[in-house]
Amino acid sequence: MIIPEIHNSTELIELIERIGFLPLLDSSIRGFCMATRFVTEDFIYPRDKHGNRYGWGWSLLTTPERLYGRDACRCDRTPEESFERIMNQLHSICPNATKDQLTKILK
Repeated sequence: MIIPEIHNSTELIELIERIGFLPLLDSSIRGFCMATRFVTEDFIYPRDKHGNRYGWGWSLLTTPERLYGRDACRCDRTPEESFERIMNQLHSICPNATKDQLTKILK
């Protein structure tokens, strides 16, 4: 499957039209969002003929670099160091949890 390259904010509807197959799109977009390759910049809502919003909002997607800036997206830590920082933060929130329980939360 070919995923279109996104260089700026693109409405989810435009992605559906570009890819052309909704079931693949749903799993692909979810995977890219989980990997933080796409982030939600805003939500837009369909409007009726009177200009009133209705229904569910559509996610306006963009890249993290475009939304937050390239410097904010740079990480000087290894994945192991990041994992330790997350574990320390979780331990401060849940001091009675064991390491196995905290690890299970992350998986």
